[in-house]
Amino acid sequence: MRTFTAYLLAALAVSAAPAPAGSRLPSIESLEARFGPYELHSRAPEEAHKGLQKRSLEDRDRVSEFSFKLHAQDQAAVDNLIATLSDPTHAQFRQWLSVDDAHEMTKSDPNGVEEILDYLDMHGISRSEVNLAHGNRTMSFYTNIEMANSIFGADYATYTLGNSHRKRATSRVMLPRSLHQYVARAEPGVDIRPGANRRPRSGLVKLSEEEHQRTRELHARMLTDYEGRDATLQGRGMTNIKGSRPIAVQGQPTTPGLTSALNNCWEYYFPVCVRAQYHLPSTTSPTSGTSIGSLNLKPNCAVASDLTQGWKLFFPNVYDSNPNYVPPHYDITVQGADTVACNSSDSGEPDLDLQTIVPLVYPMQVYDFSGPDTDTLNSCYGSVQQMGSGGIPKPDILSFSYGQSESQADVSTWQSYCQQTDAIILTGTTLLASTGDYGDEDMNYPALCPHWVAVGATDLNDDTSVTAPSWAEQETDGWQFSGGGGFSYNGQAAPSWQVAPLAAYAQKYTDKAYGKLQKNAATPDVSAMGRNYPIVTGGNGQLFGGTSLSCPMFSSILAMVNANMVAANKPLVGFPLPTFYANTHLFRDVYKGNNNEMDPNSTTAWPATPGWDPATGLGTPLFDQILQYYENNAHPYYTTLPN
Repeated sequence: MRTFTAYLLAALAVSAAPAPAGSRLPSIESLEARFGPYELHSRAPEEAHKGLQKRSLEDRDRVSEFSFKLHAQDQAAVDNLIATLSDPTHAQFRQWLSVDDAHEMTKSDPNGVEEILDYLDMHGISRSEVNLAHGNRTMSFYTNIEMANSIFGADYATYTLGNSHRKRATSRVMLPRSLHQYVARAEPGVDIRPGANRRPRSGLVKLSEEEHQRTRELHARMLTDYEGRDATLQGRGMTNIKGSRPIAVQGQPTTPGLTSALNNCWEYYFPVCVRAQYHLPSTTSPTSGTSIGSLNLKPNCAVASDLTQGWKLFFPNVYDSNPNYVPPHYDITVQGADTVACNSSDSGEPDLDLQTIVPLVYPMQVYDFSGPDTDTLNSCYGSVQQMGSGGIPKPDILSFSYGQSESQADVSTWQSYCQQTDAIILTGTTLLASTGDYGDEDMNYPALCPHWVAVGATDLNDDTSVTAPSWAEQETDGWQFSGGGGFSYNGQAAPSWQVAPLAAYAQKYTDKAYGKLQKNAATPDVSAMGRNYPIVTGGNGQLFGGTSLSCPMFSSILAMVNANMVAANKPLVGFPLPTFYANTHLFRDVYKGNNNEMDPNSTTAWPATPGWDPATGLGTPLFDQILQYYENNAHPYYTTLPN
């Protein structure tokens, strides 16, 4: 059997291009004498290699950016602080940190930084050539492929999938044993599979000209109906609060009051339907002092003309105020990820995000973020890590509607990606991710990250009122996709707030497959409507659905809660899951249907049941209940790092 050192020597032996000027390839003997023997740090899973072609990199002497991603100096302390600040029974509940304090709390070990600087110096990369960022959790530098192979014990190559996807990565990373305790990942690293970030299969139906006219007339009647209902939430700092009379919990008779046009929400689900179903006021106010953003990955970028046409056709509250409104757009660069250009013909995902968020929260501050590409896992986590620094604003709520199959990496690698976003979570930003539209076919990150909110999808039966009980979104409803949900197959442990709900589900569902998974992390946490939402994309009116719809929808509801918190000088909602799981009355339970994938009788589809379930989570939101809870459970705002 070849030793790790032998592998490294073999990799370096194929070097054909010179190292960058002023640098040198050090000997293995000198490196091991200083840092100890090389050992395997990380490797691409066998599953990730399927269907890929590996080719030697062209232009191997081209200098490009590489980076070390480091662990936090004390990850246990970071986890404990997040737990403390999100614990509704703790005196420091929602006392979020400043950005600077959050980076200080999550910083890397200074000893590790020094060791890696020395290690790079032995490769001819001086300290002045290394850029330190994010509490020194990122150490980036420029070099060529041959030197990068030596630094990371790598075999960098181009991995291609079909004719459309290609990426630069390595099948393995080998580092001296003494550095392992500090290094979380290399970037680019063992994330070899192109197309790593997949979009949910958002179903869409193109609207005819006749349907355009019908939907506009129907929407006008819906707005009139809803604005005519009695106000019941006056005095909470909002104006023109209508239609908030409580509706029934699942399984009980619904309260009368929603008439005619609003009974068509199952067919065309407008923002007014969101308000009617989830107890929102007819007008969003207040809206100042807080923000919400959506993160998409290039080449998927919103098209301004689609947005303004959408306001005109479907969203009069925006059009009547500012017909040319377009949220500010921010391009984010990430170390180790190759940035691609926007493609105006592939704008459905960001168009849907913004045409869901803006009509619900307008005129709240909305940010449109673009990460570098869909091929690199770190495009997501690195983009989030950049927010709040380098001219990139920090949103208070962030919606992300892409998924990354957990089979692409092992649990420890996924943990390193999830932990990369801990700093922004400590500042009170709520991160939400869609669970995907593949039923129980595959579990996705970042929805499985413990400190992200995983959002699934529900549906209304045909010819039912918006106040009728929801169903789990399933493949046989005519849209050809199912709300993602289930249990981690890689063995990621369930977080503490999920332990009791998962045990309760075990008593209702005794399938043998479940018995092996019941202690693993599960999704979704919550759900919202995932069908028949009208937008404009590609210049045409379309009906969209899936968790690509439910995630920005749920995000917008939390943004409205935040606006009320800020207006009352109370802290942001922040990371909400311990609160949500401990207060299930904040949601309307969903216990009908399942998240089948192709087969309605599938034995792998998870059924919705009373209480939490892996088809719909805790259920759908009740805005009035959530708002009341957070109004009554807050302390003065706090931005100093606790002892």
